[in-house]
Amino acid sequence: MEAKRQMLLQQIDQTTQQLNQTAQSRRATRDRLEALQNQIENREALLINVRDKYWKPTKLLSARKRF
Repeated sequence: MEAKRQMLLQQIDQTTQQLNQTAQSRRATRDRLEALQNQIENREALLINVRDKYWKPTKLLSARKRF
């Protein structure tokens, strides 16, 4: 009976360790995802700023708008 109890306790410990590792891995994955999302947002903002600062419609484009 004691051997079975010890085996069950060992299984519980192993499962707890696996759950902790999984949780840590998920947190790391979430952190990487958030960092990538921030990079995307920053690059989009930069592209918008560059477009607004430097892009000027050509005469051809402005002529098309009249039609």
